[in-house]
Amino acid sequence: MFLAALAAETATRLWLASRQIDAVIAHRNRVPEAFQGQIALADQQKAADYTLARVRLGRWATAFESLVKVGFTLGGGLAAADAWVRHAAGTEPWHGCLVILTVFLMLQLLGLPFALWRTFRIEARFGFNRISPRLFAADLAKRLLLGLVLVTPLALVTLWLMDRMGTWWWVWAWLVYGGTMLVATWAAPRFIAPLFKPL
Repeated sequence: MFLAALAAETATRLWLASRQIDAVIAHRNRVPEAFQGQIALADQQKAADYTLARVRLGRWATAFESLVKVGFTLGGGLAAADAWVRHAAGTEPWHGCLVILTVFLMLQLLGLPFALWRTFRIEARFGFNRISPRLFAADLAKRLLLGLVLVTPLALVTLWLMDRMGTWWWVWAWLVYGGTMLVATWAAPRFIAPLFKPL
């Protein structure tokens, strides 16, 4: 069932990306009527080519993400992470939290090549990149730190609720998660976004 659901998700995402590519190509050489006289054809074509490059990279990222999901589940990645951190924190909820943080960091590192390619190849090729490798590294460190700050308490609370709240633990976990997302949505433009340099 897991493989079937994953295959359906991946196929749907790839199909939608293909549909977007077809639509962009079909309208690449024609400025929409609403913007004629305001946008030059060269700018329309540049925007279309930029979108195509990002969507095509996104298709590779989608396929890679599916392989990573299989690797972490059926491939034993989660079990390996669990065994690797067992000596560091043997009791719950600390052990479970450390496993979650380990997987979180691994996912961030696995996605790094796509972020690098998007920033320093695609964005740079179309003249949109305004960040140096040094600033990219600094922003990456900030994102990782911010992720740890958000994920750690959520993981600890969720694991505690699983242990203490019985069958309906997921309701309490959902309320905590929903409240956290509301606060994060409010805080993001005010406090989080200014910490990062625009790409």
